[in-house]
Amino acid sequence: MMVRKSMRVAKTVRRPSRSAARLDVDIPVKKVMLEDPVCVGPELSAALARLLMLDQSIGALPVVDDLGRPIGILSKTDIVRRGAPERSSDSEADEAPLCRPSSSENDSEASSLRALESYVASVTEPTVADLMSPTVVSVPAETTVVEAARIMLEHDVHHLPVTGRRGKLVGMLSPFDLVRAIARVTSAKPERKTG
Repeated sequence: MMVRKSMRVAKTVRRPSRSAARLDVDIPVKKVMLEDPVCVGPELSAALARLLMLDQSIGALPVVDDLGRPIGILSKTDIVRRGAPERSSDSEADEAPLCRPSSSENDSEASSLRALESYVASVTEPTVADLMSPTVVSVPAETTVVEAARIMLEHDVHHLPVTGRRGKLVGMLSPFDLVRAIARVTSAKPERKTG
């Protein structure tokens, strides 16, 4: 008799079935992606792109060509990792003067030229194209959330461009979007039957 009672209790506590969860996870990414994301062109200054990211509170910007097709991603990590000016590993070459003065009067001129070269190098701003990671993969809007997650893991990417007709960017998918989709599945509970 105790066994039957516990079985009845177990029957009244309903959990989502695996098949119901599978149906919810198989929804297309277009239902969970960020639609019409802010995007930039490759020739934009990296400094302006950084300000745009800060203003929009986003971690990455899709980079698109003139037809709106994704060609890269510029992330905060790209800016930090590649934004610092590169220096030659040969320290003697870095310290070599631009020209060799023939007399001591020209020392001041050569020093001024070195200072000018250093200043120009410090203010030369990289473009988005200089810092972005080229887009290796994107997915059509009809791709399932499960497939998109697999692609993100396989390619080790955190932001996945979503394309529509003719390869034009229509959205972006982030790990947060995937977590939100999973949360919807786990919070979906079938109605309890009474009686």
